[in-house]
Amino acid sequence: MEGRHFPRRLDGFHNGWAPDAASRHQPDDAQDHRAFGRALRQLRHDAGLTQQQLADRVGIGVEYVSRLENGHRGARWHTVMRLPRALDATLADLGNAIERVEREN
Repeated sequence: MEGRHFPRRLDGFHNGWAPDAASRHQPDDAQDHRAFGRALRQLRHDAGLTQQQLADRVGIGVEYVSRLENGHRGARWHTVMRLPRALDATLADLGNAIERVEREN
């Protein structure tokens, strides 16, 4: 197609651009996401809430809650701060729940 420019891939990145190391996912990210998700699910069950109820309290979508709990997504900081409040818990409670999950594995 004449007149159109299509970028070529260089070393796995478009146009030779590579994100800096801080923005790349590290190998432990998936493991961290799973631990966070299992801890979040446990706290939600302890609070007697459904995913929909938690999502409504936090102001996020139920799909996002599901992806967090299944370890398919990391949470943004403002979401991390809202989740414990919505569960009538503290950030320390969430941290302790994560530590328990990590010790079990």
